[in-house]
Amino acid sequence: MIDSQRRKPSQVMAPVKTEEQVLNTEKHDSTETSEATDTSGNETSSAPHVVDHWRLLSTVEAWPQSNFWSPQLVDYTHNNGAAVKDCVDLINASKTDLMWNHSVDAKDVAGYITNASWEDSKDIPPGVNADLVVDPEFDKKAFVGLKNRTIRKGSIGVSMELTPSHPDMPMHKFLELQGADYEGEKVRWLAVSTKAVRHMAMVAAGTGADPNSGTRKADNISHSKTEKNGNMDKLLILLSNACKTLGMDVVLADAKDISEPLIESFKTKLEASMKTSERFNDISVALNRIAPFVMKEGETELSLEKVIERVSSAIPLVENGRKYLDFQRGEALKWFDAAKADPEKEKLPESLQRLRNRISQIEDVDYLQDLIDEYKPVAEARFGSSKRTSEDGKLPDAKSEVRVEGHNIDIVESAKRMFG
Repeated sequence: MIDSQRRKPSQVMAPVKTEEQVLNTEKHDSTETSEATDTSGNETSSAPHVVDHWRLLSTVEAWPQSNFWSPQLVDYTHNNGAAVKDCVDLINASKTDLMWNHSVDAKDVAGYITNASWEDSKDIPPGVNADLVVDPEFDKKAFVGLKNRTIRKGSIGVSMELTPSHPDMPMHKFLELQGADYEGEKVRWLAVSTKAVRHMAMVAAGTGADPNSGTRKADNISHSKTEKNGNMDKLLILLSNACKTLGMDVVLADAKDISEPLIESFKTKLEASMKTSERFNDISVALNRIAPFVMKEGETELSLEKVIERVSSAIPLVENGRKYLDFQRGEALKWFDAAKADPEKEKLPESLQRLRNRISQIEDVDYLQDLIDEYKPVAEARFGSSKRTSEDGKLPDAKSEVRVEGHNIDIVESAKRMFG
């Protein structure tokens, strides 16, 4: 097998090394787009590249992943951060690969890191910064993820020469006492030099060895293309997030990705979402109206979840309320007919029939009671009270008869039909 990688002067590796330094890349404000150039300054591609300026490693004490069986504390401040400063030249000499996770497979290469520099920062400890570059035609997912900061965590893979802070301590004891104070000094590894920067990895959020690592403001990145395409970039991010919210699995890296089928699909899903939202609002209003009927003593308000939990207890109340409503509606119609109907005509005039139809559809028991109070006296005035009367508190003789003459017979028969 022929090794076609560019060779460097041989280096002697110390037996102790640190790998897969986990970095925490919090969101700041320096995602850029630019044209990629080779080492001679010539443009190599017309496609926009994401350039995000990251703090890779700071001069701090941290607990990176290592080859040891237990967590190890590494002091990157040793010798004024000399080992961290070594990373600058190593990165610029090789344009270290940007990988998915800590893969060593070529298919997981997403881009590269370049333009490494040392920053004597005042707000955080000094350290190494560098640009992350991704071609959207090569890895669209990484391009969009870095651009909208969905990918915001990183982990650098390095090989370092380390020396124990307590060289006379047995190794097994030294490994077990990491971070503890022993004879007035903290037990830790001292970073002497960096032998290789193997890769920069994009990893899931929630991990990080250097608490100060994160996106830093880039001073050496051209802003011309960002200013030109800034509005379109913001629109693409906004549209991508909207598509994700609607459950659409799409990646928008460029305006050309916004196709007619995508627009139609987006429109359809958005309309469906709006209808669902309107329906939810209607249900919320209905549940809020039910809330007073399921409140317990001393309660003044209920969440929608509580209303839903208790709504079954209101079913008997609803059933009885419906029966009472039907009864009141029947009473209102009965007294309306008695007050307005002409006994000599089978049908009501059209205007009265429309009014009767409206009464049959009323679902307000208080309004129905008002109608009963309005029509009942009118009906009783026409046909007499429906209540039984007697003189001196005595009932009429059961054998006595009341004779009804001629023209009054029809009225009595009509009243019987009205009141049963």
